[in-house]
Amino acid sequence: MVENGGMIVAVLNGSPKGALSVSYQYARYVMRAFPEHEYRVFHLSAGEGYARGWMDALAGVGECALLLWVSPVYCFLVPAQVKEFIEWVEAQGQNGKFAGKVAASLFSSIHFFDHTALRYLQAVSEDLGMRFAGAMSFEMYDLLQLTMQERLRAFASGLFQAVEARLAWPRAFARLSECRWAYEPAVAGERISFAGLSVVVVTDGSAPQGNLPAMLARLTGCIAGDVPVLDLQDLTDFPGCCGTVQCGLKHECVHGPQDGFVQLYRERLMKADVLFFAGCVRDRFLSHRWKRFLDRSLFHGHEPSLAGKQIGWLVAGPLGQVANLRDVLEAASEGQMAHLLGIVSDEEVDSPGLDATIAGLVGQARQWAGSAFVKPPTFLGIGDMMVLKHIVVRNRFLFQADARFFRSPRVPALAPHTLLTRFKNVVLVALLWIPAFRRFFLARFPEILLLPFRNLPLE
Repeated sequence: MVENGGMIVAVLNGSPKGALSVSYQYARYVMRAFPEHEYRVFHLSAGEGYARGWMDALAGVGECALLLWVSPVYCFLVPAQVKEFIEWVEAQGQNGKFAGKVAASLFSSIHFFDHTALRYLQAVSEDLGMRFAGAMSFEMYDLLQLTMQERLRAFASGLFQAVEARLAWPRAFARLSECRWAYEPAVAGERISFAGLSVVVVTDGSAPQGNLPAMLARLTGCIAGDVPVLDLQDLTDFPGCCGTVQCGLKHECVHGPQDGFVQLYRERLMKADVLFFAGCVRDRFLSHRWKRFLDRSLFHGHEPSLAGKQIGWLVAGPLGQVANLRDVLEAASEGQMAHLLGIVSDEEVDSPGLDATIAGLVGQARQWAGSAFVKPPTFLGIGDMMVLKHIVVRNRFLFQADARFFRSPRVPALAPHTLLTRFKNVVLVALLWIPAFRRFFLARFPEILLLPFRNLPLE
């Protein structure tokens, strides 16, 4: 506690833009509204040498009563720099600095998969031994509204009172139990040929422990010929996304061609027919290298850059216990208008079972490769496009490159609101007020629903 009876609050700001970020303004509002507390602010992701301040952040966490995560949402999650910080804490053996603290989070975004980012930070907080007291997620400019200001003050006031009262909060996510068995792949029999097609494997080889190397060996062993493998561990020169949104104008990255990422992505991934991605579960997601790769792929804006590709995933680790990660991988594929062949994890019961599953993934890839087959999107894909279309249309001056795509018929749409549907609604609304017609209509509603299918050709 501080002299005036307040508490020490460690504010961990995850935005690469530091104090100039929109998300940080929500934290500043809380600081001004409750000046009785002492706030120690640490910018985890800002500047080229952002990692140099992590030791100070760690010391601040050790002294605080409340830890407040503040972050934008980048590509379904927190920025890669925050992910890297969390991995660094574990690598340094400093989880104990967080144990027993109370954590909460503030997010700003366009409400595009902010729930997966929220779940991630809550799960990580609980894994670090903290009690998670709640989160608020705002649209970027919500803070300009009086009602939202009132909500934020109410949330912060309740949070401070709960910390002072030492209330307990339920754990939302069970502790992970690691997969301990060693996968021993068999030598593949007849290899599958992808002649005339381009196959690329992308992996993070920084975590050789576990079954991922053996899974990759089985995957490449099932494919005839040499398979190019892009290892994210070798791509140490490209920095993380800095969130300037310059990419929205012409699909050009603010980092320019210097680090080679954009050229590599366009030449290797965007020209491939089949992509196999591989990674290990690290604190409720994949590695920070994978997150940085996903963040930087947004140089292509919100327009899908891998449309029509066949995509398969290999994941080593307790994927079945991290539903949030599966949601992200599925949503990322649907948002890219790509065909997700499947997600194979080493949670199979034995080596022969995993052998067969990986071989089956390769077989599916060959079956669909070259056809540009993509399954119809679920809510993940439709919701993805609807939210993005809304934000692009609203801010067309900023997302000029995206706007051309979202005006095209390639964007999946809900049922069109045509003149016929308007006429139908006007007439039926009136008729359904008539009791006799309403009884007739409801009694035959299943048959009425099938009328459009009556003349559907069978061939």
